[in-house]
Amino acid sequence: MEGIIFETNKRNKKQKELTKRVAIQISVFYLDAWEDIMENLKKIKYSYDLFIETNSSYNKNIIEKSLKHIKQIKRLESKITSVEKEDIYSFFSQMNKSIHKYDYALHLSSTEIDKDTQKTAYYNLLGTEENIESIFYRFENEKKLGIIYPEVYKYPTQKVSDELASEILLRKNQKYDKDVINFSGSMFWVKVKSIYPFFEMIKKTDFNQTLEENL
Repeated sequence: MEGIIFETNKRNKKQKELTKRVAIQISVFYLDAWEDIMENLKKIKYSYDLFIETNSSYNKNIIEKSLKHIKQIKRLESKITSVEKEDIYSFFSQMNKSIHKYDYALHLSSTEIDKDTQKTAYYNLLGTEENIESIFYRFENEKKLGIIYPEVYKYPTQKVSDELASEILLRKNQKYDKDVINFSGSMFWVKVKSIYPFFEMIKKTDFNQTLEENL
């Protein structure tokens, strides 16, 4: 399974129709990034389920109200968490019970990187309808392609993140297959079947409790 950096300045073929199931999970611990995220979400013309994790009822209410008029959202699930550890931890903790229902997933984050870099990441992964169509075309037509990163990250390898895997399996001391994938950054599109090994590991341990105890 391979990962790529997606270059938005290239001419890519477009996937006009999509019948696959799509999930989007976003960790929003810094509300000042939300407007940029929401504007990019509006570019998606395919239907999707949206999962939001944030750290206060104030943020939760603002986010939910701002999403009411986006018709592509078929289901919205928002939760408040006290664990403010972004990157992909939020993605795994919120999606571990429902990820099997989807074919593709997007993870976005309101990271503390500088705003220009953050906007570039959102634009690479969403940005325009044509850009999103191109991403799905790649997924649908390249069997080995498992994950797409924005240009702000270094080119990914095919090895698993030891830090993430060790935190997931800390309690059970279980072995894992390192030939999975390396998560090079905190935002990405992913073909869900390519990350099943991680979710299988999560099922065997109390991931949320492990994460909270090791912050």
